[in-house]
Amino acid sequence: MLGSTIQEVHRRSWILIPVCDDWAALDLLLAVIDALEAPRHFDVLVVNDSPLPPPLACITHPVHGRIRSVRILNLKRNVGHQWAITLGLCHSLTQDYAGSVVVMDADGEDKPEDILRLLDAAEKYNGDAVVFAARAKRSENTVFRLGYYLYRWVHYCLTGIPVRFGNFSALHRQQIRTLVNYSEMWNHYAASVIRSRIPYTSIPTHRGRRLAGKSRMNLAGWVGHGISALSIFSDLVGTRILIASVAGFTCMTSFAVLLILCDYWLQWTFAPVIEAFLVFFALLFLSASMAASFFLFAVMNNRAMASFIPIRDCLYLLESVTTLDFENKPSSTSER
Repeated sequence: MLGSTIQEVHRRSWILIPVCDDWAALDLLLAVIDALEAPRHFDVLVVNDSPLPPPLACITHPVHGRIRSVRILNLKRNVGHQWAITLGLCHSLTQDYAGSVVVMDADGEDKPEDILRLLDAAEKYNGDAVVFAARAKRSENTVFRLGYYLYRWVHYCLTGIPVRFGNFSALHRQQIRTLVNYSEMWNHYAASVIRSRIPYTSIPTHRGRRLAGKSRMNLAGWVGHGISALSIFSDLVGTRILIASVAGFTCMTSFAVLLILCDYWLQWTFAPVIEAFLVFFALLFLSASMAASFFLFAVMNNRAMASFIPIRDCLYLLESVTTLDFENKPSSTSER
């Protein structure tokens, strides 16, 4: 009897889904998750990233019994996608649950069948690593793909860290307990995992189709999201820019001095033009190194200031909790 209980705990998993007025897509997503053919059961934690109450009528009662409950965190205001994920992870620590939590979007582009692969991979690593879903192939339009590849190249140049995954992942309680003490989680969940030095890995996946509605993410949103990821490594970015600027200034100055000496002896006619370019770039690198130095001082000084720590301050943003329990009987409760 005890063995079967333990087995049931291990085969019951939480799914964390932030939602901002995308309830039609969420209902379709829950139906697909409920129809997954696997010996697992799921408790869904939805973070309602909107000041409006959730339309409970849009959530259809599961027919296959895979989804045992849906818990909705209602927030006092819109906080954004990354904050919503962080608040959901904070709430998961208050529950009597020790298994893995899957983080995914509500639109269906994170394919539900990959939930099982993420959970299996997480169990393979015994909860010692966060498992991300890495897109093996992009299916967006050409402009988006070019922009994404450019961002990856810029990210690698500025941080030295390659990246090809987003929020879709599975992590264990012990990793959540560490992450919710990082103030950087408010900016970017995936980048915070890398920054925290928690072991992580990835499995290849393909992008699914949006189930309903249209994406609200525009160019400005994508750029802001990328900058948020880079901000997690602000000290590393500043240091690399400073080193590159000092190296560039040293090289340009050395070439300029060498060219001036050669011109003094050889009287090259084109030397003044090249010298002017070298001096210009030397001054440009010098300016960049000074700006990087001031930036680093600001970053280091900011570390000494009080931060908004997720696990400590999450209650300020939580309005109420609505629970739909499908395991015993359909019900709806709300508590402060």
